[in-house]
Amino acid sequence: MLITENESRRDAVRAAAQQMLAAARTAPKGKGLDTLALGLLGADVPVAFGIPLSCSSKSPFFDRK
Repeated sequence: MLITENESRRDAVRAAAQQMLAAARTAPKGKGLDTLALGLLGADVPVAFGIPLSCSSKSPFFDRK
């Protein structure tokens, strides 16, 4: 089986992205709620938008109760 440079590079980038997903999750402190939604988009998704939403004005990513 021949693995081309493009396939090898794509696999390396995917592996790095999966490790970044695993490392991105941190434990919430105290009584905070974790609101992160993590995922890896495929090549079939041409555009992605991220809109931070929050019920409080402090932080859209971490709300304390």
